[in-house]
Amino acid sequence: MVQLLFLGPLEIWAADRQVAIGTGAKSLRVLAALAAQPQRTVSVELLVDAVWEDDPPPTARKQIQNAISAMRATPIGPALIARQSGYLLDVTRDQVDVSRFEDYLTEADRAVKAGDVPAVAETLQAGLRLWRGPAFAGIGGRHAEALAARLHEQRLSAVTQWAQATLELGRHGAVVEELTALAEQVPTREPLTGLLMLALYRSGRGAEAIICYHHTRQRLADELGIEPSQELRRLFEQILTSDPALAHRTRRPSRNFLPRDVAGFIGRAEELRHLVRAAMREGAIVIQAVDGMAGVGKTALAVHAAHQLAAQFPDGQLFVDLHGHGSHRDPLTSEEALEVLLRSVGVDEAQLPPDLDQKAGLWRSESAGRRLIVMLDNASTSAQVRPLLPGSAQCAVLITSRHRLVGLDSVQVVSLDPLAPADAMAMFTRIVGAARTRSEADLVLEAVRRCGFLPLAIGIVAARMRARPSWTLGHLVQRLADEALRPGLLATDDYGVTAAFSLSYRHLHHDQQHLYRLLGLHPGTEIDRYHAAALAGIPTGRAEQILEELCDAHLLTSPQAGHYRFHDLVREHARGTAAEESPAQHAQAIQRLLDYYLHVSEAAAAQISPWRRQIGPPAQHPPGEWPQLSSVDEAVAWFEAEHANLLPLARWAAEHSHAQHGWQLPRNAGTYLLRCGHLTAGATALRAAVAAAEQPGSDPRARAACLANLSLILRALGDHQAALQCLQQSLDHARATQDREGETALLTSIADIQVRLCAYHEAVDISAQAIEFFRGQDNWVRESSALSLHIDALVRLGRHGEAIQAAPHVFRLLEGRPSHRATGLLLARLASAYSQQGDQETAQDLLARAIEAARDTKDRISEADCLRRLARALHLTGQASQALKNATEALDILAESPDAVDIVETHNVLGVIHHSQGRHRQALAHYQQAASTAAKVGYRIGRAQALGGTAHTLDALGDTANARQHRQEALAIFIELDVPEAARQ
Repeated sequence: MVQLLFLGPLEIWAADRQVAIGTGAKSLRVLAALAAQPQRTVSVELLVDAVWEDDPPPTARKQIQNAISAMRATPIGPALIARQSGYLLDVTRDQVDVSRFEDYLTEADRAVKAGDVPAVAETLQAGLRLWRGPAFAGIGGRHAEALAARLHEQRLSAVTQWAQATLELGRHGAVVEELTALAEQVPTREPLTGLLMLALYRSGRGAEAIICYHHTRQRLADELGIEPSQELRRLFEQILTSDPALAHRTRRPSRNFLPRDVAGFIGRAEELRHLVRAAMREGAIVIQAVDGMAGVGKTALAVHAAHQLAAQFPDGQLFVDLHGHGSHRDPLTSEEALEVLLRSVGVDEAQLPPDLDQKAGLWRSESAGRRLIVMLDNASTSAQVRPLLPGSAQCAVLITSRHRLVGLDSVQVVSLDPLAPADAMAMFTRIVGAARTRSEADLVLEAVRRCGFLPLAIGIVAARMRARPSWTLGHLVQRLADEALRPGLLATDDYGVTAAFSLSYRHLHHDQQHLYRLLGLHPGTEIDRYHAAALAGIPTGRAEQILEELCDAHLLTSPQAGHYRFHDLVREHARGTAAEESPAQHAQAIQRLLDYYLHVSEAAAAQISPWRRQIGPPAQHPPGEWPQLSSVDEAVAWFEAEHANLLPLARWAAEHSHAQHGWQLPRNAGTYLLRCGHLTAGATALRAAVAAAEQPGSDPRARAACLANLSLILRALGDHQAALQCLQQSLDHARATQDREGETALLTSIADIQVRLCAYHEAVDISAQAIEFFRGQDNWVRESSALSLHIDALVRLGRHGEAIQAAPHVFRLLEGRPSHRATGLLLARLASAYSQQGDQETAQDLLARAIEAARDTKDRISEADCLRRLARALHLTGQASQALKNATEALDILAESPDAVDIVETHNVLGVIHHSQGRHRQALAHYQQAASTAAKVGYRIGRAQALGGTAHTLDALGDTANARQHRQEALAIFIELDVPEAARQ
């Protein structure tokens, strides 16, 4: 059998004698390239590159064939196999010393994982004996040199690993003999130098170890201009002081103290992968902390990870329960924990030193050089853990804690959330059994949701279900939904979810416990420093500090900076602890919270709607600190963050005899909800406000104000009759209380609804009265609103000239005024009068100003209205392309903040534009959408215009019969409404 030896000068052996294949460079390089990959096809291109590198001759392929042919006449000839794309050397890995060396390295790695140090040393020594000199010596070429460089690195790594294993076995002299010459050859390989120094020291040759260090230090300075590494300098200092940690220790058998692994562990795949991969990194000790709330599965995950890593840490798998949150005993002191660790590695009781520092030093010494995985479970503080950290870079530490251990340097934190729904369901099913959960996925999901997706709770509930064969999932879910029964379901005879949370609560200091209890009173879902400060009556800075501490204790989560949230089950526990506060303290905390929300929501609503009437008393206890809301954007942002809290808080207030807050809070929120187009939520909020305002003790004006606000929402929803009813009820109250200003404002709103109901004559009369009143009150915003309605109604009736006569009044009223929603509305309606009169240039100028005002005030609905009116004006001047662009943009805006009337008007304009350009199918689609929407909200003029446009389009498409039917239907509506379109049909 042929043997190919490349770990030194090339040698080929056959039948126990060395043979030659020729000394030509081409043949040697071809053979080296083939031998580097035995039994694998090597392409001709790679062989050409191995021989000639970047400058092959034109005959390169032919010369490769010639070299192969020449070698066929040698003993290796039978092993040379031609393939379609190249050649293959058909020899086993045992026939090539390079492959045998690599196989020894693989076998040594397996021995390392198994903790078999003698096998590691023996295997590596066998592999190193294959070397006779530099690999691929005398062959040359870039390809062979790259192979040689890789193998050289592998050899040095193997020597290092062999030396470590051999030192561990106590054969220090063998290491000195092997490394003395090698360390001289590669002085920059500091780990080799360090091993040689340690071997010399342990062989009683400490002076030579010191000389070795100084020699290496000088070589590094001369050749590279650097100092030795920190690790080598530390070893030098230990040798100088005869540090006991350097003494050789006889290996003791590996001991596994880990708790039993979790059978059928489910979920946490990403976290588990992170823990395992990080622990296997070389070079420095890996410290990982798994933190999370009580019952989230920290210990189960860490134990599972430690079992998976056990083979990688063959010198021992240690476990200490630090009792950081124990119910029956105090946490272990660091000194007590060190005694457990030291006994775990075999230190006799009599050898334990008397104080903490000495115990910590002995622990670092005992762990040095060992591959240990140390699990420190249920830690309370960083100070408790810090002395327990091993001194060896070959160790890994897994810590679990309910607290974030921010005081540990270089710790990698894995924070656990409750399980993902799919994993929670899988855990439940595994415990209960698939037979009882089959086809009941919805009920399983509801059960684990009621458990807050918390592993502890799921495990207890599922085990209880398994023990009761008569229970159905529906029965279980029903019991979990009962707040009185749920705590009992989530507890066992000796532990439970409530008990786990109580242990966390018990370890809080007084201020933390006090705020935790008060936070349980908060009816909303999210908490910030202002809420906490209001509840506790403390400065916001102190409140934020405690909130962060509760986060560190995993009693709160922080979904985004500055915002905090309870887990559902923790909230229940916090509400339970609130009973420790006196009724008076409860009442005061709630009053402060309600007053905080009232004060800030009132300020935010005033920013959004400056002319909004202030109704009801101000906050009895205004907050000392609150978010500064100096712009509409800031007010809207505050409502966006808080409206999910405001409405539950308002409901709570109404149900608990806080009637003023019960209607004021949702009324304030309604201003934002209308502004941003959250119309359904706005209607719900304001109906709640109306109901609360009817309670005894409310301001008599409250119900009227809330009804007026509700009408605005109903108007935007297209329920004009209901909006009119609300306004009429509010108007009756204003007249009964002789509230002239309120009466006139309501008349303006009624005029607006009359326009939408197409009662244009009534709208003209009512708006004229409102204009006169507000002119005398110097209320330009309300006067502008009334005037814009007056102009709109006149234009609808075809009285364009009368509408344009109001222009001087408009310009005088708006002169020097800031941008406001009323500004854009008034200019847009006056522009429509000019447009209908045929003056498109003036109309377009006014609409440009109106659009600017709408954009300045970020009023998207008004912007859409102006764009639609501008589109009509542009169409009438033949600018169809720009008209289409503006109308389309208006429709896009209305998709964000839908207003049914504006949507109808915009579809009708788009129908007109498409029809004029011959795009009849597109026009028909817009008209049909307009007619359908108008019918739903009773907007008759819009429906009639859509039917008329449909008729024109059907005529163009040749469908005259349907066109006639639509035209007649449109005409009937126009005649009923007494508008100019009747004469044009």
